[in-house]
Amino acid sequence: MGLEIDPAVEAQAVKLYEQGEILFKDGRITEALKIFSEAAAMVPLKTKIGGQAYLQKAICLDSLGMNDEAYQIYNSLKGHNGPGVAKAARRFLFGWKAAKELKVEMRYDTGGSQAWSTYFEKFNSGNWAEYRAKQEESVEDEESAKYAARVATAVMLIPLALIASAIYLR
Repeated sequence: MGLEIDPAVEAQAVKLYEQGEILFKDGRITEALKIFSEAAAMVPLKTKIGGQAYLQKAICLDSLGMNDEAYQIYNSLKGHNGPGVAKAARRFLFGWKAAKELKVEMRYDTGGSQAWSTYFEKFNSGNWAEYRAKQEESVEDEESAKYAARVATAVMLIPLALIASAIYLR
């Protein structure tokens, strides 16, 4: 009933898929795309490993800015019966359609990590001004703390005194 695949070919496709996953996680997306393409070419789309390989290929294409090619693959995977493949494809299609609707069709290069480094260097350099309170500010703080302590004590003691007097008058 299912698709007949040579176990050796399927094992080779699984091995390529796993290599592609490692490359993808390392951020080597172009190399991962080639590996996923090889794995996808070895087995039919309707197989479990075929669907996963095509999905990862589409994700790589999407990451590299080849959105239209990725869209076509996502569309072909919408009805896939592999675990999680169709669901992931539909999610990516939703994101793709949302980007189209919001007219965010291109990713703009932000200059890489260096563009944001100036915002974080000040925190990491250790060169920041330390705030030191003036003498009159510290005196005011001490007075405020004493006043707050008195108010807190009154808030606690007044109900206790009322309860004690109610018990004593009985």
